[in-house]
Amino acid sequence: MHSVSVGNNPCIPTFTWTPDSLNPGNGVVFFNVISPCGGTVVWNFGDSTVATGNNPTHQYGTPGWFTVCITVIIQNITYTYCDSVYSNRVLSINHIDDAFNSQLYPNPAHDFIDISLNINNTDAIRFEIVDITGRIIQKTESSQLPLGNSETRINLNGLDRGMYFVRISSSENSTTIRFLIQ
Repeated sequence: MHSVSVGNNPCIPTFTWTPDSLNPGNGVVFFNVISPCGGTVVWNFGDSTVATGNNPTHQYGTPGWFTVCITVIIQNITYTYCDSVYSNRVLSINHIDDAFNSQLYPNPAHDFIDISLNINNTDAIRFEIVDITGRIIQKTESSQLPLGNSETRINLNGLDRGMYFVRISSSENSTTIRFLIQ
């Protein structure tokens, strides 16, 4: 939980935010404004959406940091405060619209993963290893893989145990596959 206080005025609100811990990766963030003097509360979630009320829940469509602002109107005085909030939105857990007809093995992995792809164009293929916070840990670009079935091995040495994603992309297609390192 993250708390924000503004100034010494007892009417100035505090807001807290907590990511959804029961369903990690869904991009849901719970917000709560603590306003001891009441007032009307308007939220701007930093992704072109707004809400009113003291305890909104918001689902972000993408992972990353967002500047969230609350505006509280108390006795015709407007208080606005903004802070950064992180959304841990995982865009794809398993194969969705897998344009590469890809397979990843072994899963769980230890020192490496092999990825089998069906390549249908001559574009360069990019492989990105991403942790559960959305941070890119490792990047590999293959200049050109042969058309048809192709295999690529990615070294995982130095990565900690846990859940990761490999994002496979070309200029026309992309897919994301979840894997574990034990």
